[in-house]
Amino acid sequence: MPGGYRAPNITEIGSNGLDPGAHIVYLGNRTFKPEFNLQEDVGVIAYLKDADISMELFNNNIQNYIYQSRLTDANGNPVVIVPGNLTYQYQQSKARLYGAEVSVNLHPATMKWLSFNNSLAYVVGLNQNQELLDKRGRDAKYLPFIPPLQVRTEIKATAQKPIGIFDKPYIKIDAAFFADQDKFYALDDTETFTAGYTLINGGVGSTMKSKKGKILCDIFLQVDNIFNIAYQSNLNRLKYFEYYNRSPNGRSGIYNMGRNLSFKVIIPI
Repeated sequence: MPGGYRAPNITEIGSNGLDPGAHIVYLGNRTFKPEFNLQEDVGVIAYLKDADISMELFNNNIQNYIYQSRLTDANGNPVVIVPGNLTYQYQQSKARLYGAEVSVNLHPATMKWLSFNNSLAYVVGLNQNQELLDKRGRDAKYLPFIPPLQVRTEIKATAQKPIGIFDKPYIKIDAAFFADQDKFYALDDTETFTAGYTLINGGVGSTMKSKKGKILCDIFLQVDNIFNIAYQSNLNRLKYFEYYNRSPNGRSGIYNMGRNLSFKVIIPI
């Protein structure tokens, strides 16, 4: 049952200006107190012949939790300091975070070339500012910018013997599933519902060696978001930035990256 302590950082205390990249004016709060927390964890880890399995459950109670909320005036209207940009101010509240992490990694002893890795992460953040909850109800129930349920799975095949100059070349494909985020901080439109999505990625790579066994280089080719899915992460602040009252393409805000191809070569010196 570990406890923790964190002092507010300079950004949370002293922010007072526009972030042009995010199109948000951030305001700090000089009255902040340090965060304190008490966390309970229970977990199980098993290392088996053909698999590694782990599961952890956690519950974290935090005093003076620091988060960001969209700023409004006494009439409930959004505060606009720089036209065309949102205004956020850091807040503090009693909070609770609880959830689970699970991983199942398969590596069959009879198929050493194969690995199949899977993980799940889930967390819920509850705002426990009772005064705010009494006034605004469910809109203030959850903490802002908490990741949704996510599941990742990867299958990878690695050659156990060299193929020409290629030493242990591999090929892999992985999928990342993100569920809908319907547990969001809706107060003053700080957050909105975020639809879930699934991304498929793939890659190949190898170490290249000379006939004498000297490493020449490592090469990697990676393709992310193979099917060019249009999606918005709930952690993407640009999701809420939109110049137009009605977007020409019917989408609001800026979306995350589409299909991306990357190539990397590492040459030892």
